[in-house]
Amino acid sequence: LVGAAAATQYTVTGVQLSFADATITCNNLGGLGPDLACPPYIRYANIGADFGINGEFDPPRKLDLIVSNVTHYKPNNPIRNGKNADANWVSFQGKFGQINLADDETCTFLYRFVSEDTDQTAAPFSTKFDFFFYDVDYGEAGRLTESVTMCTRDENGQSTIAPMLTTVEQACIDRVQPDPCLDTTVLFSTFQDPVRGECTTALATERGYGGDTAEDPEQILQPVADMDEFEKAAARKYFNATYPGNATEFRVTFTLTPSAVPGFSGRNFQYSALGRSENISIVEPPQSPPPPSSPPPISFACSDISAGGTLVIPKSIDLIPHFAFLGCTSLKEVTFEGGGTSDLIIGEA
Repeated sequence: LVGAAAATQYTVTGVQLSFADATITCNNLGGLGPDLACPPYIRYANIGADFGINGEFDPPRKLDLIVSNVTHYKPNNPIRNGKNADANWVSFQGKFGQINLADDETCTFLYRFVSEDTDQTAAPFSTKFDFFFYDVDYGEAGRLTESVTMCTRDENGQSTIAPMLTTVEQACIDRVQPDPCLDTTVLFSTFQDPVRGECTTALATERGYGGDTAEDPEQILQPVADMDEFEKAAARKYFNATYPGNATEFRVTFTLTPSAVPGFSGRNFQYSALGRSENISIVEPPQSPPPPSSPPPISFACSDISAGGTLVIPKSIDLIPHFAFLGCTSLKEVTFEGGGTSDLIIGEA
């Protein structure tokens, strides 16, 4: 007998995250609308799923993302919150998450991954993940300058998990891109806050022109060697925050400097996420063949023996154990059905 062949099973390992696939089911950041009937946050339903290492979570743990403000929030236009428009200018159908902030304002936001359709913070992810911030730039004459700050403590002084911050320059090195690669326009600086501990700020150092904003994360996250000039310009203005799997919630502070006419303008802070998932194949070892079945035990009742001491063995029996006739002292001859006889004298017990 030959055992079954080795089986190949295809599965996903790790966590998957995507704003492109997410749906906004509540858009009421700060209680300012446009969805005034739901809680004061943005909820991105179906932001992703955690499949576990080698697909151990079956079914996968489905995830939503809730974004809420933890300090005073003032937008210029809350209808811009949620997601950007797609290439056809259809609102909320783009591939970036988005928060609108009025000029000369700062606000800290809590990003919290939760189990699907609940407010329960998600369990630690099976892999680390990346959170990207795009289009970090400023307006005319250095006004409306954007910055993004992350700290090692929250607004209550409690420890938080700090991410590793990188730019397109590190991406060039990681992907072994040929020189000349790209220089980032995002400047990092650190400072100490009495409540929030050590903080790192990503500051814009290049002007933006509206038309230089990417429409898809893939335009920026692809190898630099594959980018066109538009994509290269956009890639210089992003940075990446890499979090360990246990950072299922984190805080980000967005800040915008004044405009020429304070109180009449604002900007959109854009972001996306990427889980460290992979499609893998698992080869299961072949199963061993089952052991051969033992023949059923055979015994005969002494009452089957004829008066002359003859016993007829049916055709279906081809193996007779030595103990089959024990105790049958009257047996003298065994006849096989279909022909053949054998003399057998059983002595007295």
